Amino acid sequence: MGGSHATTVVGDALHDPAKARTLCHTWDLARAIGFGEKLDVDAVTRCDAALRAVGNAIRFPGGIAAEVKSSDDASEQTRLPNFNGRVV
Repeated sequence: MGGSHATTVVGDALHDPAKARTLCHTWDLARAIGFGEKLDVDAVTRCDAALRAVGNAIRFPGGIAAEVKSSDDASEQTRLPNFNGRVV
């Protein structure tokens, strides 16, 4: 699917915490294979807001780890994986 409809669908999905996790996995995979980890800033902002709205309810044993504290000057791209238990 292409065009503006696809962009709207993806943008709407980033407001859904379960679907927003896909962006986090994109970061995981990019890092694992040594590919560029830079994500779309708007997508990161939307995803972060959706996941933070749910808070610790996204965490479960064997799943999402405890939040890693971000430094005060960390970028949103760093804060998102940290919130999802990843050390950046």
